[in-house]
Amino acid sequence: MVTFSQIQQTFDVVGEPTVVMTLDSDIRIIVTQRGGRLLGPFLSHESPSVFWTNPALAHPESFQTFMDAGEWNMGGERVWIAPEIQYNIKDRTDFWGTHSIPAAMDPGRYSLINHEGTVYLRQQIELQAYNTASGTTHLDVERTIMRSGNPLRHAKNLDELMAGVQFAGYTQTVSLSLLGEKTVPSECWNLVQMNAGGMYYLPTHGPAQATPYFGTPTDDALEVTDGAYRIHLTGQQQFKMGYKATYLTGRMAYLNALADDTHYLLVRDFDNDPGNPYIEEPPDKPNERGHSVHIYNDGGQFGANAEMEANGHTIGGNDGSTTATDSFRMWVFISQSEPALKRIASTLLGINL
Repeated sequence: MVTFSQIQQTFDVVGEPTVVMTLDSDIRIIVTQRGGRLLGPFLSHESPSVFWTNPALAHPESFQTFMDAGEWNMGGERVWIAPEIQYNIKDRTDFWGTHSIPAAMDPGRYSLINHEGTVYLRQQIELQAYNTASGTTHLDVERTIMRSGNPLRHAKNLDELMAGVQFAGYTQTVSLSLLGEKTVPSECWNLVQMNAGGMYYLPTHGPAQATPYFGTPTDDALEVTDGAYRIHLTGQQQFKMGYKATYLTGRMAYLNALADDTHYLLVRDFDNDPGNPYIEEPPDKPNERGHSVHIYNDGGQFGANAEMEANGHTIGGNDGSTTATDSFRMWVFISQSEPALKRIASTLLGINL
């Protein structure tokens, strides 16, 4: 696994700009200009990244080779533009055969600004549409990253919940604006790449609906158990699932451990809006929409990782606005005690663990 000091040295040697943000508990994240990544969180200078990070970032030579080859998969948290079926797939009947990442999307051409503890990533982007609409999309993307407070701060049993637990949090706000005609609908698409092996929790209410996108999903990705999807993300069986906003609460979580048995809980809080179109579609199901959350479990093709993904509000199209702003909060809890983190997860997700 890749440590904070390794990544810092790599980016310094190859001359790629970064900003280090120090959060609560002296936990850090690294914001990169290339690809607009949020790498970390890091518990110390020599600790590995809590998020999955590509091993190529551990050494300047391997990262230089990575960049020279035009690779994109750095890891961490990233923002792409949805729908994937529109911008990354040229022919939906040949999904993997025509799958490619536009360079304008990743690594993009971000500017990186650090102003009084708030980090800004900005770029204008041009993308070609292929499937659900046609034409060229011109977008202005502005991302703001800043610290966020402990969501348990007002809990009556705060001291009990936080005993032996460290907290760090940040909020990423993404503003998306159309430049020119609004014929092609688009959304911001937030993805967090996680180290495989942990348990993912997606709380629901009502008769939740899961939609396979590709691959062979495990049974736990298809069925709700005690008010939540509870999915073991192994990084050994490739599949992608979509979950309808109608039945979601706006929170999801991932519980895992580092190699030294330090346990961590990642809680994603996002702007789930059942009234939003959410225009992503499975390759073989045109017009099957409404998924605010997607889960990807890798099978070794792109590294031993999995992804939790949340989409933002739709802009463009016949009825869409020309602008949208969405916030994605990440709350990180660290402890030597897994039961302590399960109690926190139960409190924030409203389910029993």
